[in-house]
Amino acid sequence: MRVSGFLLGLTILVTQPQADAPLKTLSPPQSRAFVRALARAEKALTDARLTEAREALRAALERDPKSMEVWRLQARLGKALNNPDEEAYALHRLLRLVIARGTKKERQTVQAQLFAVDPIAEGALSLLLRHQQQLAEIAQKYEKKKWPHAAIAVHKRILALDPENEPSRAAIEKLAAAPDPSLAEDARPPDLFADVSEEWIKEYDREHSEWKERGKLQGDNYATYTDAGYKIMVQAAEAMEQMNAFYRRFFQYGTEEDGRSVSPIDLKIFRDRDEYLKYGSSPAEWSGGQFTGSAVETFAGNGFESMMGVLFHEAAHQFVSLATNSAGWLNEGLASFFEGCRILKNGTVEMNLPASHRLFPLVQRMEEGWMGDEDDGISNEDPNQTPSRAPTFRIVLENKYEWGPPWYAPTWGVVYFLYNYQDPVDGRYVYRRAFREFINASGGKMGDTAVKNFEEVVLANPMKPTKGTESSIELPHTVEQLDAVWKDWTIALSKQQSGATQTSRPYLEWAEFAILRGERSDASEHFEKGLRQTPDDAELLFAFGELLVSEKETDRATKLFRRALREFQENGSKKGVDRTLAHLRRIDPNLRQLQKLETQLAADARATVASYIDRGLELVAMDLALRWGNDLDIPELFTEYERAIRKEGRSLAEWRLAYNEENLDGWISNPAFKASGPLIEGEGGKYSPNSFSYRFLGLDEITSGDFSFEAEVLAEHGNVAFAGLIFGRKSLDAFHALFLSPPGENGLGYVDLASFYSPSEFDTWRHNPVAKKDGRYGGEWYRLRIDITGNLVDVWVDDEFVTTQEFASRDVLRGSFGLIMGDGKVLFRNVRYLSRNPRDPSGVIDRELRLGIDTTLATAEAGDDWEEQENPTPSSNGSWVGLRPAFPRVLRWVQDERRSWKEGASHPQLMVLWSCEQNDVIAVDGWLNDLARQYEEIGLLIVNVVSNYNSGQSSGKSVDEYLKSHPFPGSVGVDEWDDEGGVGRTFRDYSVARFQLPRVLLLDVDGKVVWEGAPGFSKAIGWPQESSFLQKPLEDLIARRRLNELLPWLERWQEQTGTTDAAMDFEELIPLLGEAKGFDGIFPTVREAQARLKDIESLLGDLEATTAQVVRHGAEPSLDVLLEWSQLLGHDIQAGKEIRRAQKGANAQAWKRAQGMLKPMLRKIEKGKPPGSPARAIEKLQGIPGRFPALLAERMAAAANDPEELTELVQNAEELPQVWLLTELLGWF
Repeated sequence: MRVSGFLLGLTILVTQPQADAPLKTLSPPQSRAFVRALARAEKALTDARLTEAREALRAALERDPKSMEVWRLQARLGKALNNPDEEAYALHRLLRLVIARGTKKERQTVQAQLFAVDPIAEGALSLLLRHQQQLAEIAQKYEKKKWPHAAIAVHKRILALDPENEPSRAAIEKLAAAPDPSLAEDARPPDLFADVSEEWIKEYDREHSEWKERGKLQGDNYATYTDAGYKIMVQAAEAMEQMNAFYRRFFQYGTEEDGRSVSPIDLKIFRDRDEYLKYGSSPAEWSGGQFTGSAVETFAGNGFESMMGVLFHEAAHQFVSLATNSAGWLNEGLASFFEGCRILKNGTVEMNLPASHRLFPLVQRMEEGWMGDEDDGISNEDPNQTPSRAPTFRIVLENKYEWGPPWYAPTWGVVYFLYNYQDPVDGRYVYRRAFREFINASGGKMGDTAVKNFEEVVLANPMKPTKGTESSIELPHTVEQLDAVWKDWTIALSKQQSGATQTSRPYLEWAEFAILRGERSDASEHFEKGLRQTPDDAELLFAFGELLVSEKETDRATKLFRRALREFQENGSKKGVDRTLAHLRRIDPNLRQLQKLETQLAADARATVASYIDRGLELVAMDLALRWGNDLDIPELFTEYERAIRKEGRSLAEWRLAYNEENLDGWISNPAFKASGPLIEGEGGKYSPNSFSYRFLGLDEITSGDFSFEAEVLAEHGNVAFAGLIFGRKSLDAFHALFLSPPGENGLGYVDLASFYSPSEFDTWRHNPVAKKDGRYGGEWYRLRIDITGNLVDVWVDDEFVTTQEFASRDVLRGSFGLIMGDGKVLFRNVRYLSRNPRDPSGVIDRELRLGIDTTLATAEAGDDWEEQENPTPSSNGSWVGLRPAFPRVLRWVQDERRSWKEGASHPQLMVLWSCEQNDVIAVDGWLNDLARQYEEIGLLIVNVVSNYNSGQSSGKSVDEYLKSHPFPGSVGVDEWDDEGGVGRTFRDYSVARFQLPRVLLLDVDGKVVWEGAPGFSKAIGWPQESSFLQKPLEDLIARRRLNELLPWLERWQEQTGTTDAAMDFEELIPLLGEAKGFDGIFPTVREAQARLKDIESLLGDLEATTAQVVRHGAEPSLDVLLEWSQLLGHDIQAGKEIRRAQKGANAQAWKRAQGMLKPMLRKIEKGKPPGSPARAIEKLQGIPGRFPALLAERMAAAANDPEELTELVQNAEELPQVWLLTELLGWF
């Protein structure tokens, strides 16, 4: 019986490349640290010291998680612990590696061990493998239709069940070879090195460590040669094959439609710069790479992403020379355009992204001003030295300069701008089409001729706005006018990339405008970018699928529709599900067969995983649920994964040691850092407490999805001002950082989370105090950790959660990561990282478990629904972040008494602990009064607690007297004294002895602390000359909760809902419901509005069913109201045949006649008289069909003896259909 597929979940084996020397079974020289850890584990197991064995195996796995020997010992540990789950999980992992690299005998041995401890495996295997043949038949049908996306998806399912299935593996390789970058995401395994151990790679690298023994990997378009390592060879070769397809599309050369051929060339990647200069084809001394005509040459050593940028640039020259007449600056600018492409962990490449290493230096130069001419700032002694200022558009176009390093960033900037400059109204690329014409029309022109040609070809021919829209930009007519536009756009781009600003990008709307203009290629690009930003947006997926169908790309359209279908199902959108299924059934004849098979397969897989959980084998269950959930595309398995992980209490995520404890291989070298056994020593510059100079040690590692990074830091006061972690680094001056300012003589230090955008621009998101340990001064190790999940960053210090910061997007957090230090000396150890695959949902689930988040409680605890805990306690480090804090225990309230935090529910609240003596030294009263004035409109509430001890000035004044000369805003209470503790009770609750005064806490609208710390004012300067650390978190809270917009909305909502049914202004109320969709459901009023909006959209979402329901009630006139509501909500709903029939039916006509019967009464009312007896009108109404005449008659009869009520009823009779909708159909009132 074949067993491997079930046991492995999914394993797509990496086909080993044919290298210069034959590969052999390896017994490599393992790293000393790995060997020590392995020996320590084996000795501990032999001596039954199981805790020590577990720790040693953890250390070994961090160094090589794909070592068969480690997993053998892990299985032994599980058996020794009498833990069948650990033993079975280890044997599953071992078997996966044995199948990839071991012998048949080894496989049989491990299988026998596994079956002995895992009673489920053998029986469940046959249940799953029975689907394999049916899947193969469907895959063949898709291949015959030439649907590679669909065929690859089915073949991946086959490999998920049976990784040894060679026909499916070969089919994927063949299908993925097509020049279509969109195939790569699905065709490539998440990790190109999933089944290759670190030790195997080390041996391969050792055998190919010299250029004469270089490795080779042959592809369709490139032959890759290198002695820089196996990983570099495989990742570079994979990425470049995808880039070749992008080059062909961009230059419109060598595509299937074009028909012209492109010759394969070589990629030569030398180990280092010296080798490049020695063996390369006479490269320039300053160059980082070159295109020779038959090969691209570069070298490793400056980081993998940097090296790939050079490859992308130089390989583009092949197509520039084939497809264009461009020369000089444009030749280099076009090649530089491709440097921003981003490679993901599995070799997939994301195209048309800003090249950060060009963007940020160019912005710095632009901000310094413009060069006077091409020689301005160019050094005669060193022409390769970059000037401080930027060249104008004219200088770049005139092309009078000698080419060299100063011109790369500006020419990249010109090309990237012309290709990507958009009008934000309709998203059109203003100059892209004209720029394509200019590429060929430039022809190496120089001077005024080049400028004139550019103005005639490009500036005179911008893309016209989409019909029905008005442009929001004023277009220049000369290159001199263009300078300001280029500069503003480029600076704005840098701020977006670094996260300094947030810009709305309505990709779906832009795509729809592009389709209206006939720019279907641009529409596809908008869709692609939108899905990169929000990959699970069902409407975006659906709309993109519709476009692809119209373009006859039904294969990929089917893939997108299937993803949209899943999202619509998860969102509970019946309308979305129905319309997506309708498309799928129309275009995919194999859909029903595939869906039936998938349903059976999903049921079998879920039953198998559930049986593991029920038997207490949660680790195996988690492994299978995660693999099958992703690779069999069974999202409901993630529910089982969550059930298993909550039961087990730990994640399967595997940390990797970033530092090998021998050398800095794998890091981007910096002379300030050096390897020292288990430590990384950092030393650079002379310590100064006021110096903010910094230096990086970057980790040369690619991350594509969520990731974590941590290190232990020994930073002593007096030796270094700060040290810590960096991430999302875009340039030398644009990055995010978590750094420690070590505790000083007062025993208090700080951990800051900050974003740096330029040398002078930054935001400090969090400024959290940390105390010295064990009462000692200095010499303590602090463990710093960041977890990045989507656009959230969680901060941990010494395994204690500190805070969460939400960033604008995932892209803001993309970039390199590593270590940072200020001037002085610092030590790092245990530097580790954890990298997840893109779109892997386990990161979110693991985060919820780690933070103790129960998503089922999110709504129940929102707004003012929460109850204050009787005796809440902070975390062990004294922090209240993420918790509802203790309400102050005060002796008395001096002003504006408060009784609880809940009194301020739905408002941001600020708690400030201070003393009069402290305020005389570091004043906060002026600052707080300014805050109160500034944020009065958003309802900021301030609660002050003043020290009981020496509660007046040193002169002896009381708090009351002190407040007369130093007024504080909000509530002020005097702390309740505790004789036994010798300190105020509130000050003790808030660890003032540790964190000192003033201590400030910001409470979110749900009563939980989102920020705490000191304001950040110094004794010497203070407010208002110094800004506060509170400012950014407070502004962030206001923006996140949209408080500036919420309060006006709440006032308007109250105006509308506080009236009677008849007095409601539905033209105001219905749009208010639509606006509520964008607010946070944490507010009870907003939740109420969102629930009502959902009710209406449910009626509109299935209008046929709603029509049938209305017709049954005889209430057809209410359909007109519903359609009016849909327009007020911005929906474009077209009335179908049944609706139009109902609108023109007898009941609708009867209601019009009924309102006419009220005219005699209305004429009396208009003359200021009572309406008179309604008896005659009631009699007539009772004889008319339909719900509303009868309802009107009932109400008039009830009001017959009340002229005032009857008058109001008659005047507002036309509102009866919408009142009926609200009261009877929707049941709101």
